[in-house]
Amino acid sequence: MKKKQVQTLLFVAMLVIICVFFGKKGYTELKNQRENETEKQTEINQPEESQSIWAQTDGEEESRKLSVQTETESGSEIPYKIGETVNTIGLEYTATDYRIWDKLPEEAYVREDLCEFPGYKNKQLEEGYSIIEVSMHIYAVKPEQEEVSLNSIRLMQDGDELGNREVFASDKEDGLYSKSYYELYPQAGEEYDYKLYYIIKNDQWDLDKTYLFVHNQGAIGYTDEARKIYLRY
Repeated sequence: MKKKQVQTLLFVAMLVIICVFFGKKGYTELKNQRENETEKQTEINQPEESQSIWAQTDGEEESRKLSVQTETESGSEIPYKIGETVNTIGLEYTATDYRIWDKLPEEAYVREDLCEFPGYKNKQLEEGYSIIEVSMHIYAVKPEQEEVSLNSIRLMQDGDELGNREVFASDKEDGLYSKSYYELYPQAGEEYDYKLYYIIKNDQWDLDKTYLFVHNQGAIGYTDEARKIYLRY
């Protein structure tokens, strides 16, 4: 009887040990399985989130590039150079050449009321100043304005747009003292050639940043039809 009880107790003890051992192992395996599934799910979800972020970033970058491209391609922002033709209000402007003088060229006509112009006094160019001569060709394709002004072709430089220079003189003799001296009344199919002269102070101008600003609209802020022609580009 005692032997049978001992056997029963041993059998029960073995069952308990087996249950504890395999139960712990099963729990561990189940736990590991759940952790693995969680990691896999995280790996699956992570690329989708990353892809979404990059897609948004790429979209914003593409939008920014398109915006910059649109602004750059605006006629007033395109940098032209000597020899290139710019089109505005039905006229074609071509600055064919430029020269720098340390004195006023003989073919330049100066009004007497400009003899006290900054850098030019007593019919002489002051020391430290130079004259920039620009040869300008204008072709009237289909003019949108009855008149334009040669004085609307100003000399400017990057970073100092407020320090612009109007035309000081030209090689045009007719109407020198009339109020409409710089006015041009373009007719379709006609061509016009002028030499325009500007006075600059040598230590205040960088020719690598200097450009002609063709701005027939005149009004500040309305520059969609304005054009930039760089002397050196």
